[in-house]
Amino acid sequence: MDRLARREWLRADWICPDLSLTTDPVGCLGTLGEARDLDSELLVILSLTVGLGGTVMLIVALVYRCSACGSLAHGFKSDKQADFDSGDAYIVCRKCGDRQLKGKVESDGSVMWVSGGAGQFDKDGSYTGDAGGAWGDGGAGDGGGGDGGGGGE
Repeated sequence: MDRLARREWLRADWICPDLSLTTDPVGCLGTLGEARDLDSELLVILSLTVGLGGTVMLIVALVYRCSACGSLAHGFKSDKQADFDSGDAYIVCRKCGDRQLKGKVESDGSVMWVSGGAGQFDKDGSYTGDAGGAWGDGGAGDGGGGDGGGGGE
């Protein structure tokens, strides 16, 4: 680029990303760099969030998959079933129907899951709710509640 062309290039009006006019291309390029940095940071944050969320979901699916058929959906959606005669409560795979003993049910329909959660079965056998727990068996993955602690000598 010769001197005359460069001088004309420097005198031109520049439209920066913030839509302001300037005759200073260096200032405009600084604004452009800041805009690129913000977009890059946003993409990095978004990518990390999606990647971390996907990794957690994959780990949950693998850890809580059905032991009989290997269904990865078992940890997210499985049925609960009670046998009032024997007093057993089961988690049932929706794909293959495999039943796993996971709790004890009382004659009134209240169930205590092995992992520490509790819930209620109706007399017709339908499950109406959990008291704590998010992993399909009515209790926390860490073994549940505890005695409240404290006291004693």
